[in-house]
Amino acid sequence: MSVQDNITNTGMTNSSRLFRTLIKQAFTHVSAQVGIYQQDCQLVWANDHFTKTFINRLNNAPRSCLNHLHAENEHCPDYVIRKTAETGIIQHSVFKITDTTGTVWYYNSHTFPMYNHTNALTHIVEISWDISQDVARDAILCENNALLGNLADMSLDAILVINKDGLITFWNKGAGKMLGYGFDETLHKPFRMIFPKTEEAERDINLMKQLLHVQDYLKNFETVLKKKDGQSVQVEITRAVMDTERRDDMGSYWIIRDISARKNIEYLFRQTIDELAKLHEISQLLHRSTSEEEIYEIMLVSVTAGEGLKFNRAFLLMVNYETQQLEGKLAIGPANPEEAGIIWSQIPRQFTTLEEILKSYKSRDRRRREKVIDSVGALTIPLDEADNIMIQAINNNRSYVVSNGACGTDFDPQICYIINNDSFAVIPIIIKEIPVGVIIVDNVFNREPITERDVDSLEIFAAQAGLALENARLQANLQMHLKELEQAYSTLQDSQQKLIRSERLATVGEVVAKISHEIRNPLVSIGGFANRLLNDFNGGHQDAYQYLKIIADETQRLEDILDKILNYSALLAPKKELVNLKDLINKNLLIVINDLHNQNVSLQLEIDNADSIMHIDPNQMTQVFINIIRNCLQAMPKGGRLKIHSERGTDCIKVEFTDTGVGIKKKDLERLFQPFFTTKSRGLGLGLSISQQIMQNHGGKIEVKSQYRKGSAFSIYLPIT
Repeated sequence: MSVQDNITNTGMTNSSRLFRTLIKQAFTHVSAQVGIYQQDCQLVWANDHFTKTFINRLNNAPRSCLNHLHAENEHCPDYVIRKTAETGIIQHSVFKITDTTGTVWYYNSHTFPMYNHTNALTHIVEISWDISQDVARDAILCENNALLGNLADMSLDAILVINKDGLITFWNKGAGKMLGYGFDETLHKPFRMIFPKTEEAERDINLMKQLLHVQDYLKNFETVLKKKDGQSVQVEITRAVMDTERRDDMGSYWIIRDISARKNIEYLFRQTIDELAKLHEISQLLHRSTSEEEIYEIMLVSVTAGEGLKFNRAFLLMVNYETQQLEGKLAIGPANPEEAGIIWSQIPRQFTTLEEILKSYKSRDRRRREKVIDSVGALTIPLDEADNIMIQAINNNRSYVVSNGACGTDFDPQICYIINNDSFAVIPIIIKEIPVGVIIVDNVFNREPITERDVDSLEIFAAQAGLALENARLQANLQMHLKELEQAYSTLQDSQQKLIRSERLATVGEVVAKISHEIRNPLVSIGGFANRLLNDFNGGHQDAYQYLKIIADETQRLEDILDKILNYSALLAPKKELVNLKDLINKNLLIVINDLHNQNVSLQLEIDNADSIMHIDPNQMTQVFINIIRNCLQAMPKGGRLKIHSERGTDCIKVEFTDTGVGIKKKDLERLFQPFFTTKSRGLGLGLSISQQIMQNHGGKIEVKSQYRKGSAFSIYLPIT
């Protein structure tokens, strides 16, 4: 008979049978092992899982109790079932069973009492769950925890576990070495014990809480902790909650790393960067100056300024090789402790750079500057005074630091009395292995020691100062030679110009003497006949009269030009009168209108009447305009565009003639206004030279800009009088 059917032979009533049916329906297919026992602990019914696990597979293998409710070596099922039968109370047990293959199985079991309608206990129900996997995981977890504990103790970092109440529940050996506390001294103690009692520490703690609440973890948070001996240690904290889903019930773990050494390195690195930046700024100021006196000021201000090297006082002595002495040049610094408190307070606080401080220093009246220390005049030492420490510095090319009157070399202590201090540093200034001076610095008022690092910075500074002084001296010599060369060149140029002018005038005289007779006779004839025709004109065709008048006027102008060429070396002063510039240009254009049409040159005229009334010599300006227009036309033999544009400036009127011709080569531009220079097959090359002279006599000028093969622009500037 099966275990499941055994319950039918227990003398159950109809109600019991109904209950049995309910039991079967409730427990037959559940995944747990369910068995029903009588009061005498006899098994009367079991579900399939119970049968397969405890009867078929285990073959009724004995179960060992792991729960404290059971006596040692007692049979677990009998005990818990019997306990429930005796007390009517639900019992709980954890037990293990070893099957026939030697495999150990773990179960979690509960026993429940069952009562009939008269409230009499009739049966006991046992429900068991297989927890073998959970036990195995727990075993692995315990092993891992032990391993992690060992690893934590091996870590050089401090590892802490803080529970939800802020108490320390884990403290590794690294924490003990870092902070000096043992595990027993910190267990269940508030974590705040490792923080100093300062506002900064409280602020850091609150900030960590806020960050941890927002992002569940905190990485590389820098703060300061307090050791057991009271000393501070700079640390970096990585912190995270142990269970993000139960953040309010669980604590957090901390990994704390000592970063004191790194911070010290960072501090030294930043200090080095700051010093190099200061030295770079000083170097720029030094090399920007070309005056030795200014360099002296820059040197001592840089050494004593708060934005510089920050020494209390500085003395500068320079070698005078003519007198064979080391002479005191300049000193900056207070004369007494009272003056030391206010010496730099005169410089506005908004000045944050050394350059600004130096400008402020220079802007003050010399009488308001710091007093040059009276003793600087006494710092004049013969170069052969070998026992003087400053002479030793320049002779040996090395720096010396005197502390409390002692130094690494024997020296005359008289210097201590002169500067009224027995602790100072002497730094030589060398230019190309030649000593040129020394800098003396001290901290006579704040008594700060002069360190090796200070000496290193001073030596770098002195090297830059030496280079700046050398550059200043070279530039001074160069400027002197340049002035000499400029004077010599100016004299030579004047002589050359006079010679060239004399040669040109002589040439002009010779040419004019040869051609004047040939030119004047035809001109006189043309002019005479033109004037006679004008006198006999009977009022016929008006255009003919206008053309005839132009012939007469132009003939007269040619005669005037011939006269002026003859007097080129002393061109007559212009006969100025009020002239409408636009009308004058239009009149000149009539002279060349046929040339414009014949050469297919378009004209663009932009002359404003409002700006065209000028006080000029119309005949001379006509000559200028005609010369320029004809130069433009000659540059456009195949056609183009001529633009004449005027514009009024503040003190002159500019008239610009722009063509689209062949342009002028760069090498020819410089000679364009020289007499008799021409690139054309015809002409004497006097037109532009005469035009330039006319413009100069008018107080104006003529300029030309040109791009070869693109065109030229002639600009004349007439002063507004």
